[in-house]
Amino acid sequence: MMQGVEFFNFWSVLEGNNQMMNIGYIDLTTNKRQPSWHHFKMMADNFKGFYAPVKSNMANAKAIASKNDNKVVVLLMNQSATENRDFTIKLNNSEVPGDDPIKINVDAGLDIEYMDHISNQSTLLLVFDAQGNLARKCEYTYLHAKKDEAPSCIELGPPSVQITAPTKLICTGDELIMAINKIDGFKNQWNMDGKKIEGATGLTYIAKTDGTYTVTLTKDRTVFVTEAFEVEEASLGNAQIQTEGNLNICSTKTVTLKANNNPDNNYRWTFNNQEIRGEITSVYEAKMPGKYAVEITNNCGIQASKPIEVMGCNSIAHETEEAEPVIHSYPNPSNGIFTVEMNIEETNPGDIIVLEVLNMAGQVVYQSQPNHIKGYVRQSIELNPDLPPGVYTVRVKTDENSYSNRIILNKI
Repeated sequence: MMQGVEFFNFWSVLEGNNQMMNIGYIDLTTNKRQPSWHHFKMMADNFKGFYAPVKSNMANAKAIASKNDNKVVVLLMNQSATENRDFTIKLNNSEVPGDDPIKINVDAGLDIEYMDHISNQSTLLLVFDAQGNLARKCEYTYLHAKKDEAPSCIELGPPSVQITAPTKLICTGDELIMAINKIDGFKNQWNMDGKKIEGATGLTYIAKTDGTYTVTLTKDRTVFVTEAFEVEEASLGNAQIQTEGNLNICSTKTVTLKANNNPDNNYRWTFNNQEIRGEITSVYEAKMPGKYAVEITNNCGIQASKPIEVMGCNSIAHETEEAEPVIHSYPNPSNGIFTVEMNIEETNPGDIIVLEVLNMAGQVVYQSQPNHIKGYVRQSIELNPDLPPGVYTVRVKTDENSYSNRIILNKI
């Protein structure tokens, strides 16, 4: 594997005998499977991917390893005839801590430290998953060989534990409480971005920054690591409304308003400072002239956008908080039947609004007192059919101000 070889075979399956060398798969005299057969069977069943460089601090403690995207496999052999030994394996190249006699480094790029025990004249095969949790363990001892038994293997898995929190977002200057469920007998160590958090050994941890959080669980010499919990930094940001195309509703019939979109945001749209019931998404289709705004709420707070004004016919749309009210008269030119719309925020309930149409001589040719809802006026007008074609003035008067625009009467 170190040289990139994909498969290999012995020169002979039946090489040797009991009196001299006996290095074959099968014993010539008994036809039983040799320890070499069981070792290579363990490797064939479990080693996948590429060779992983290994370092051992002890000459008679041999180890080989493989790795791919899904697992790391280590085969460790204690060749001592008398000594049972504790060992520590680190799945990276950093220094192996502690006082265990056997210290093994496997270049697998995982910040995992595994501790266990191996008997004399024994082999352990250890299969770690992509997170570094021990998933399978096989043991082949002197007694297995003597009794002509296959290795003893057990399938393992991490404890049923995971990090939970109300959200995966943390606001600037805020805190996020994370927790794990209790597993009897295990000690906990919280980590952030692969590094231990000093003193964080409880069932909960209060995060103050974004990062990748895990918990290492240790029981005796067994170590598991939870799946990573990604905490992302969140902010309220600036509530803004973007528009598509023309803001003049006369030509488009509707105007699409879009707030800055985020799946963690809640939205509340308003029209002329009044809530539009049921509109809670980041997009709203405006169908009437007036001022629209959106209020955005998430875990980081609440913010309202700057109002944006959708105009009616014969007007130029613009975005401002201090715009003068504009009269919208349409269609223009007109055959004498047209609609006037206007939004006057200065009015109060009960105020009288006067709508007039004047000819070029300043004479009033039409007058009415339309109803209004908080200053919003929409009035259909039908002029006297005897009026001559020309330019007329549409005027709206309140107690405080007067507003006007022009309309062309064009009879065909």
